[in-house]
Amino acid sequence: MPDLSAIKKKAILEQVLDASVIKNKQKYCDLLIYLVECSIKNESPKAISVAVDVFKRSINNLDSSFVRVYIHNLREKLDIYYSTEGKDQPYRIVIPKGHYDIRFEENQRRRGKIFQSINQYREWIWLAIACTLALILLFNPDIVRIQSQSPFKASSIWSDILVSPKPLVINMGDEFFYKEYFDHYDDVLIVKNSQINTKKKMREKMQSDPENKIIQWVESAYFADNCVYGLINLLPFIAREGVNYTCNESDNLNMDYFVNNNIIFIGGHRTLYLLNDFIENSSLGIQIYPEFKVKVDTGIHSSWIHFEYNESEFSKQYDDYCMVLKLPGPRDNHLMVFTSYSGIGVQAVTKYLTDSNYLKEFEQIIKNENGCMAQFFIAVFKVTGVGRYNCDIDIEYFRAVDSQKNIWK
Repeated sequence: MPDLSAIKKKAILEQVLDASVIKNKQKYCDLLIYLVECSIKNESPKAISVAVDVFKRSINNLDSSFVRVYIHNLREKLDIYYSTEGKDQPYRIVIPKGHYDIRFEENQRRRGKIFQSINQYREWIWLAIACTLALILLFNPDIVRIQSQSPFKASSIWSDILVSPKPLVINMGDEFFYKEYFDHYDDVLIVKNSQINTKKKMREKMQSDPENKIIQWVESAYFADNCVYGLINLLPFIAREGVNYTCNESDNLNMDYFVNNNIIFIGGHRTLYLLNDFIENSSLGIQIYPEFKVKVDTGIHSSWIHFEYNESEFSKQYDDYCMVLKLPGPRDNHLMVFTSYSGIGVQAVTKYLTDSNYLKEFEQIIKNENGCMAQFFIAVFKVTGVGRYNCDIDIEYFRAVDSQKNIWK
């Protein structure tokens, strides 16, 4: 890290404050100024000091967790600046992950300009590399069988899904809508009803209540945040591992899919549909929708652990609970479920378990608690966040599932 004077640091700061990505965002300007001043004074700021000094929060009853969100956003704005307007600056301001203090580093992107003259020959270079690889593969085809295995394919969490010869289906949790006529409006409206969330329940309602005016279900799929944000992490991961897959909506899941494929479900609690019935009727002791709880049996008596979700304003901190199930299927297939109340839970946990470093961390935690890493398990993660940004992720509950027992009734 270069040893820069206070004057030089302030000059670098002024260049960033004038950038379009931050120029008119006063809170982020104030935060960056404060962090640079701390750097000049050789001070390491804390979340509480940032909350009080920058955001003028009262020290009484203070919740400083929102500061992490601002730091995260400021870090992204700096990355944008140094990849666009500031790409030619000799130094850059960096906020290391997990820290509030900043660093001044040499801009590696600028230093790389020394080698720009190579660009005019890049087509010939790539052609030479391609020819060399082709010759190597021609005379030594076994080199394709690379010995360094993917850490995910060697992991007990993912190996069954990624290495299995069974087809993989990504089951996407879609919201259920239907059309119903309302006398008051003299019109047909599209309805979402948490008590009628499958075609089966809709038909039951139509048969049991002759006065109802339900017309038909809406065939167009609608995917909530739980599904969309999770797929952003999951689909590139599956593609990187070289696994072919197909996708279908959870409302279209049937028994044939369930027994003949490996399935990864991703979505919200109320979009499990048929899977919810399978899970509740199993011997796992789980209820997911409409009430999310896990049964704990001590051998003397049993009780339920409830995971309750309290909705809050978008700008305030809240907790989401994401359940991850890794289960043996009924016919030598495997089932994996990612489900949460809101989008932040699935988003955070899919990112957590598809990152090799975090995956090792998770496996180590389970080994320390459980003695070994279980092939099949039930896990509940508590994700704390603000808006769509997660700040903390903790394992609230973990239980290994015995692969020798038939859990499906």
